[in-house]
Amino acid sequence: MQEWREYVGEYVPLVMISVEPKIGETGGSIFLNVLGAAAAGYSGTSYSGYHTYEFKSDLQDFELIADNSTIPTVFRTIGIMPISISTNFGKMEDIAQRGAFAYRPEVFKSPHLYMRIKDLKNPSKTIKIPIPLACREQILTDFEPYFDMIRAKEVKLVLPKY
Repeated sequence: MQEWREYVGEYVPLVMISVEPKIGETGGSIFLNVLGAAAAGYSGTSYSGYHTYEFKSDLQDFELIADNSTIPTVFRTIGIMPISISTNFGKMEDIAQRGAFAYRPEVFKSPHLYMRIKDLKNPSKTIKIPIPLACREQILTDFEPYFDMIRAKEVKLVLPKY
């Protein structure tokens, strides 16, 4: 990869955020399994249910917000995530959108950082999730060698050449 630098330039470190929809059992599946378990309990027999799952959300859009301003992504993609699974105990056949979003590590220095997610299944609701301090600190620790390299380059620019 070293030889590629002359063609593609320097590598840029990135933090990737992946947003995937939640999976849960359908209401009808829960209801039928409760009824089946109750009937089995009443008759004194065992019951092993059959469960049907679905995506509970569907990504419409994602933003990373710092101090009430949207942080621009370096890269973003939203795509379809189909699932078709069938076993003896249950099944799931559904499709939803998921996304991947790349940011520069410097943005995680902001003390007021949160994610804003818009759900396609519930467009009137916006989900706000703060980025925990421990998570931000871990990102900054992981990228400390990169920050050191940037500081070293800045110092070289300031020092006079002899």
